[in-house]
Amino acid sequence: MADNMNYEEENEKNIIQLCIHVTYGKVGREINAAIYNADERKFIVTEFQDNEHFSNFENLLLQTNPQNNNTDYKLFVQLPPLSTEKGNNEKIIFFY
Repeated sequence: MADNMNYEEENEKNIIQLCIHVTYGKVGREINAAIYNADERKFIVTEFQDNEHFSNFENLLLQTNPQNNNTDYKLFVQLPPLSTEKGNNEKIIFFY
């Protein structure tokens, strides 16, 4: 029975999900982000402006993505169409 508990503890992974919604505002790209950390049982919600290179978004990814094997990190991104800056046809991209 002790061997079974050790196996379960080793295979238990923390789940971190980052959900992103990108819109085009008057000034530039607006990023809305929600981060869910299952291990800590908390949500973090943020909103910020970004440039055409998504530099601030890249920083957010690097800060929230842990570099260990015990975490299952999922990223969900919703982007507007790239051909127009405003529109109702939005694309959803899933990364696993």
